[in-house]
Amino acid sequence: MIRGRGVYWGLFSVHLGLIIFALTAGLWLPLWLTLGLVAAHRLHLRLLGGCALSKLQERLGHLERGQSFISHAAEKLFTFRLSPIQAVRLDQIFLSLSTGLAVVTHLR
Repeated sequence: MIRGRGVYWGLFSVHLGLIIFALTAGLWLPLWLTLGLVAAHRLHLRLLGGCALSKLQERLGHLERGQSFISHAAEKLFTFRLSPIQAVRLDQIFLSLSTGLAVVTHLR
């Protein structure tokens, strides 16, 4: 790790907080805003070739080269190592869950 533990845990917490925010946004944000944020996030992943925050964490030595934050967090929080395919599938589940939750919440 290039930087101190405080920076590591700060970035880890911000990244985890953003994921929790994204998963629950459909419960308390308007549907159009939730779907817009999902689209903006996916666009940022496409344009940058990955997550900007993960790239920063990788550059600082907090993530292994090519490791996703999801697999890193699973290992840190649950001592479970995800394969790259499992990390992609979990990301797809998170996307479906957050979008589905937003739609179902606003259809009631």
